[in-house]
Amino acid sequence: MTSGGSYDRDDVKIKGVDSSGVDREITAIADGSDYRLATYATIEGDVDSINHVHYKIHEGKHYIYTTNQILGNNNYYDVYFSVGSGAEVPHVTWRTEITEDLEINIYEGATITAGAALNFKNNNRNYADTLTNTTVGEVNAITTTGTLLYEHYINSTNQTSGAGIRSNEIVLAKSTIYLARFQSKANSNRVWIQIDWYESEDGAV
Repeated sequence: MTSGGSYDRDDVKIKGVDSSGVDREITAIADGSDYRLATYATIEGDVDSINHVHYKIHEGKHYIYTTNQILGNNNYYDVYFSVGSGAEVPHVTWRTEITEDLEINIYEGATITAGAALNFKNNNRNYADTLTNTTVGEVNAITTTGTLLYEHYINSTNQTSGAGIRSNEIVLAKSTIYLARFQSKANSNRVWIQIDWYESEDGAV
């Protein structure tokens, strides 16, 4: 809080697309006592507000990967994200549906032998299915798993199926390999996995 009784606040950027489909940006500048608006681009006509994930789809930087796996008891399906040293890093969420119990573990700093590349798609079909700073694929072998970041057990007992969702993004670090392990806890487990992510500069939304 400043001596005048007001709160110190950071500048806030507001991004949108106008009625002509042109990207626009407004910055609300914190001047020490209140916000004042400054436009970095002239805005004419109506401005349609969209959430940030939707905006990344418009930018052609939002991706999806889905797979169906039949896993036996204690069998794994493993995928990795290898993030390069460039400016843009993945912001990742996922959803899983199963017919039997499943355990999910996400590790940071893994050492792996890469397998086949994931057949991911750009959610904006006007853009190519290519990533800027990340390689994603299946895993042939694991030397070390790294540090456990996240674990989730999905229980299907007393119901016909179960689901697990991670709606809050994990923003991956540069120059790091991440390992996602999906381990079945029963035989004949149909496991559906959806992984969503977008690329954005480190530290940006």
